[in-house]
Amino acid sequence: MDNNIKGPTENKVDAHCRLTSIFSGFGGTVLNVASGRVHVAQGQEVKNVYRIDRGFVRICVYSEDGTRRIVAFCGAGSILGLDQLNNRYWSASVEAVTRCVFTSVPKALLTQKIEADGGVREGVMRALQMEIELREAHLVMMGVLPSSERVFSFLEAFSRMRGSDGFLALPMCRRDIGDYLGLSMETVSRSFTALREAERIELNGAEKFRMLDQSEPTISHKAA
Repeated sequence: MDNNIKGPTENKVDAHCRLTSIFSGFGGTVLNVASGRVHVAQGQEVKNVYRIDRGFVRICVYSEDGTRRIVAFCGAGSILGLDQLNNRYWSASVEAVTRCVFTSVPKALLTQKIEADGGVREGVMRALQMEIELREAHLVMMGVLPSSERVFSFLEAFSRMRGSDGFLALPMCRRDIGDYLGLSMETVSRSFTALREAERIELNGAEKFRMLDQSEPTISHKAA
């Protein structure tokens, strides 16, 4: 008998581990994708599900007139395609922001594992639940926050994901951030400047940023 009492977070971790284990334990195929390449095109037949082992991707939806909307950014450890298991065709494109390494598992195999293994089934359900919660939070943020606060919220979430309070290099460009936050590239750039001037972030060149601790008084470097 297992004498460890597991909380909800630990149960989620166990379910996620059971889910991700099939990518390495059941003949998953390793794929290398160069930066800037489209890994999966919107409208392509859903044949495989992918785990990101290395790199960063954007999930994009294109309208008929070619307008792009980025619905998510995903990094290492993310599983792509769980929300497509009941679809014949991909409803979004998966594009490599940086050089990526994926492990691919056939959709049919994962479907079999879901039916046969309660742990895998629970892992899929929890992963989908978390994805829904994140997208709902994103939509709420888009509806209530002004532009600079959207950018700040994005940078804050990115910092938490990377688990660092030092300088971080953004893998995506300003246009990508704008297409994710519903802002123009120029508005994103102005928001970065406004956040720097308000001493909420520190910039190191165009790509690197650091969140500043707002709980401590900041020292102004401007002349009195």
